[in-house]
Amino acid sequence: MRKSSIYIIAAVIIIVIVGLVIFNSYSKNTTFNDVVLEKINTDQISSLEILKSSNDEKKTITDKSEINKIMNSLSVIKLREGSYSIDSTEPYYITIKTNNLRRFGMTLYDKNYLKIFDYDPEIPKNSTKSYKISNEFDPAIIRSLFM
Repeated sequence: MRKSSIYIIAAVIIIVIVGLVIFNSYSKNTTFNDVVLEKINTDQISSLEILKSSNDEKKTITDKSEINKIMNSLSVIKLREGSYSIDSTEPYYITIKTNNLRRFGMTLYDKNYLKIFDYDPEIPKNSTKSYKISNEFDPAIIRSLFM
């Protein structure tokens, strides 16, 4: 083989590898809107149940304006799917109910991680995904419910 052929083959291999790395990076990025809000309409939410893990204090939100405020604060979250070692001081367990039935369950680990459970009966069991929150997010609205 000539040297020029080897250089061409090497260049093609490098381009393919770089393309796969870029594709893999982008395919794991998503948003809260894509994972949750694309599947339900916020008007369908009948309640939010939020449990503060440190003292098992539970709040049930049924007021539509309060539900919308909380969902709007979550809608800005950008996510990166993956398997992460989660170190959290104060997780919150959030259940989104539509027609008084569980539709989504979430565990919010501080401002860094979010685990989402999809209770759609058409999706196989164990449809749990873990995400790292990849943008600035302040869960103050959720913390304020327990003050």
